[in-house]
Amino acid sequence: MSSTQHEAFVDLLDQAVDGIRLLPAGERIELLDAAVGRLQAAQATAVREAAGDGTVEASGCRTIGAYLRLHLRRDTGAHRLVRRAVTLPELPVLAAAYATGQVCDEHVDLIGTSAAKLGVDTIARHEQTLVELCRHASTRELREALTTLSDLADPDADRTAVQALGDRSFRCRRIGDLVHVDAMVEPALGEALKTAVEHGARASDRDGRSWLQRCADAFSDLVLRGIGADHDPDASRLRPQVCVTVTTDQTPTDESHPDQAHRRGRVRARLEHFGPIPSPTAERLSCDGDLYRVVLDTATGLPLDVGRRSRLATRRQRRALKTVHTACAFPGCAVPFRFCEIHHVDWWSHGGRTDLALLVPYCWAHHHFLHEGGFTVTKTEDQLTHHRPDGAPLPDPGPPLRRAQTQLTLDTEADRWHRTD
Repeated sequence: MSSTQHEAFVDLLDQAVDGIRLLPAGERIELLDAAVGRLQAAQATAVREAAGDGTVEASGCRTIGAYLRLHLRRDTGAHRLVRRAVTLPELPVLAAAYATGQVCDEHVDLIGTSAAKLGVDTIARHEQTLVELCRHASTRELREALTTLSDLADPDADRTAVQALGDRSFRCRRIGDLVHVDAMVEPALGEALKTAVEHGARASDRDGRSWLQRCADAFSDLVLRGIGADHDPDASRLRPQVCVTVTTDQTPTDESHPDQAHRRGRVRARLEHFGPIPSPTAERLSCDGDLYRVVLDTATGLPLDVGRRSRLATRRQRRALKTVHTACAFPGCAVPFRFCEIHHVDWWSHGGRTDLALLVPYCWAHHHFLHEGGFTVTKTEDQLTHHRPDGAPLPDPGPPLRRAQTQLTLDTEADRWHRTD
């Protein structure tokens, strides 16, 4: 591109930006984000063409990545541009949504990373579902859906996870006046360690220490005195909690027989912080950990069984809610569930019931938004709708995520049936 062409293109962009300057800031953000997405999609197309038309070789570079590092002065971002250029031609629905600004570069990069792990063919079979989710949800929800797909698509996930334990390690080395601890451990041990350290850090006096310092001191205390029922009266609170979710069309008639749950639906075991674990690990943890089961409805992904005997949410209800809400339910909030308060959609003070279908977790701040800040929330069978004080609705990515996970499950199971027929 000549300097004249470059200046003309920049002038055109400046005119476009000036043309929306009088719009409200929120509208400008959305328009500019869509414009950035279109430009990035066009850039990915140009990268793909440059890799095949001799541009790279003519510039004296051996690879397109080297070309981008040389001419765009990129290091960490060059591989993402290359991955987009390679992945998008294989996923036309995603490419079209990207080119029109309906999905962002972070969505594309997440899907591209999963395509490299699971194979482009696997992603292509579920492309429509994933792109539809991208149109309504953030990368956090997309990442959760891709984790679900990874779990569903790998029939040997348990065996692979168990084999991965062979990579566990532990090293301590001196760095200056301190010692650096580096470990690779199984998720169950990581769950126990994270829970215990954070419990100790929250329980300790702050006295000027930062959160990281209090965590380090809590870790030191655990190592010095150990974790065990004989030494620590709170040991039961520090054991890893394993949630076994049963996706089924109806609640098993006898919850004391786990075999019946296996016959009725798909069983998955998850740790609170580190997600899915293989069945052999769940079986081992059930001997000494905190194991509980939540039955989910196939159609909605929502818990089926509840009680409503008190004003406050019961421990069982909180556990059931945690299978649906990993964080505060207010749109855009990422405060973890364990720091949330349980809100009655139909206020208890107005005669509402403590029914699981009417309970939603919110962080302290957003709970106040709903009670004192003028924000409102309504709930249908599987959808929350939040409104600002002026009545304008806020988008909620929760239902699109649950619909995507349900569709991914149905499509994956259908593929398996077709392969066995």
